[in-house]
Amino acid sequence: MKKFQFLLLDAGPIIKLFEIGLWEKFIERCEITIARTVVEEAVYTSQRGSLGYIDFPFEKAAEQGRIEIIDMIPSDVQSFL
Repeated sequence: MKKFQFLLLDAGPIIKLFEIGLWEKFIERCEITIARTVVEEAVYTSQRGSLGYIDFPFEKAAEQGRIEIIDMIPSDVQSFL
């Protein structure tokens, strides 16, 4: 089965998927690429306590090949937009 491809450039959808318990199903069914800045934003937002702490397993999922975390320089993001 072909997986849907997603490039996530905002932490909001990621946080919501964790809150409603669908993150694992999402990464099983989709090919996910996340900008490192988004990973850091999600972790920072969670640590601030307004959402309750979420222990995001991004690095473990990346090591397992379940998601890809990419480093994007600001000029690349600007050209993408």
